[in-house]
Amino acid sequence: MDKTSKHDQIPINFSFCNKKTLENYIAGSNQQLIDVLKIFAENNTGQLIYLYGKKSTGKSHLCKAVCERIIDNKIYIDQSNFKLLSDIDIHNTKYLIIDDFEEILKMGNTEDLLFYYINEFILLKKSILISTVKSTEEIDFTKNDLKSRLKSNLIFSINEISDDQKIEVVKKITKEIGWTIDENVCQYIMNHYPRDLFFLCNVLKSLDENSLALKKKVTVPFVKSIIQRTYD
Repeated sequence: MDKTSKHDQIPINFSFCNKKTLENYIAGSNQQLIDVLKIFAENNTGQLIYLYGKKSTGKSHLCKAVCERIIDNKIYIDQSNFKLLSDIDIHNTKYLIIDDFEEILKMGNTEDLLFYYINEFILLKKSILISTVKSTEEIDFTKNDLKSRLKSNLIFSINEISDDQKIEVVKKITKEIGWTIDENVCQYIMNHYPRDLFFLCNVLKSLDENSLALKKKVTVPFVKSIIQRTYD
């Protein structure tokens, strides 16, 4: 068995996977949404944008990218820090970004707080970005007023990119980190494993680390062994 210390591996910068920007989001047929988000982040026009899509379509990527782009005072809320909802300085905050909206709704008595802040931001003509996996019609609200507020401005459904586009992403990442991947290996990954970009990026990271450590070429059997060992 070939044992290699992690210290012997060459460090690779996976900034494509880790740094969230509107430029490195793979838009596919969602380019109009990207254009709107750029304007939203650069001009506080008091818009409310509600975006929804399946898991791993990049909703958190977009929220974090927008938050990073905004230079005005802002607050970013997700399920890890949702308790900040009770302590938002409305008058000194220009942007409210709420990720994991459907998960935050499940956490205690948050619907009243969400309605209060969203309503206040709208009345004060401040900007709000909300992301979720569900449309407003699929969420079981107890407050119709909150539902009405969320439907009051722009709603975007995120379209998943095609498999061909995902293969192009895989090839782009591997080229950026200094190695190439054969078409048959790409097809194998797409045909046998989850096709979301988060999974694909992490697969490539694991393949890169292990191919360097074990000094092996990236082939279908090698991919199969690494993915099974890491993710199964």
